[in-house]
Amino acid sequence: MIGPYYTLELKRLLRAPFLLLAVVLFPVLLLSIVGLVIFQSMQSELEHVELVVIDDDQTFETNALIEQLAGDETLNDVITFQKKQGSVNDYREQEQIAGIIHIPDGFTAQLRQGHNEPIGVYLNESQPFASQLARLLLQSGQGYITAAQSGVNTVVHFQEDQLTNDERSQLVQDMTLHFTWLALGRNQLFDQQSLTDVKSLSWFEQGYVAGVSLLLVSTYFLFILLFKPVTPHGIEERLRTLKFTRFKQIVGEGLLHSTFLLSYVFMIAILSIIWLDVHVVSLFIQWMLVAVMFIVINLLMNNLFRTFSLKLMFTAVVTLNWLFVSGALLPVAFIPDYLSVSWLQAVQSGFYDIIQAKSVPLVSWLQVVVAIMLLVGLLSLIIRQRSESS
Repeated sequence: MIGPYYTLELKRLLRAPFLLLAVVLFPVLLLSIVGLVIFQSMQSELEHVELVVIDDDQTFETNALIEQLAGDETLNDVITFQKKQGSVNDYREQEQIAGIIHIPDGFTAQLRQGHNEPIGVYLNESQPFASQLARLLLQSGQGYITAAQSGVNTVVHFQEDQLTNDERSQLVQDMTLHFTWLALGRNQLFDQQSLTDVKSLSWFEQGYVAGVSLLLVSTYFLFILLFKPVTPHGIEERLRTLKFTRFKQIVGEGLLHSTFLLSYVFMIAILSIIWLDVHVVSLFIQWMLVAVMFIVINLLMNNLFRTFSLKLMFTAVVTLNWLFVSGALLPVAFIPDYLSVSWLQAVQSGFYDIIQAKSVPLVSWLQVVVAIMLLVGLLSLIIRQRSESS
């Protein structure tokens, strides 16, 4: 009975070609307009990012810190550092400034004693893109300062019992300078580490993954909304007589949704090779696994809630949260630390292996398949319990 039910629903789908075309084209049109507006606002805002630095400490180390941040090879064409004097309030009202960095007096002295004196950072909320770019840069700078402090603390810890006060003071000063330069001279080390340990996509590649994810999920939601199962009373009675169970109906719905998304994902994979140098079969499998996850989440919500609006709302909430946690919508750097778990980010890892490493992400695929099987098992359990209760 699953085959005839699937054929019946597929014919109903094909009898509405214009509605099916609207399901495919409307999300493309909507996301293209939204993406164009965001891109233009981001481009105009990021043409020139201006940061003001107020250095009240005025030491060799703080000058080295500012020079190193200002000379970042990946950002120096966009971000301009301007050393100013005065207070933070003198520059807060200037809208063209994306952020203000205030290095307090005594910062270097505190660093030499093993303490991190906070550097005040004030971001301009009216420039969201520019201020976030500045925040990422300053977060990396914070890591380099912490590395320098750790090096100083290590040397002092192992040498303090063997040195006089003058010798210890001189050693701490020398080691502060040494580890500061070692931590700040990070461009080459940073590039090497990004190639080996950090699985991060470029902004263009991350934009592709996020854009296609939103396109896929919005198309699927529109498909669910416009082509929800409609069973006339006579057919419903006949299906009940033939012992067409709820489980079989769900399998038929899953096959119908898979057929639609299979065709849609195939088109996405073919078009993607225009922008990306990737293996089209691997990319197709990757997107198909994401689509199957959407289908399973939708079917699970359909059996947890009886009202259609609640089903659709919880399907959207769960799906979007899964895309966020998996790293499909945002880079991993934006995900909170307590959610930065490797198996939760299997989707992002899979795209990295396909796009950057040019390899087949078997481990990531296995993790997604296991997650799908667990949800299918939960769905089967819910259906069985409802069948027994009825």
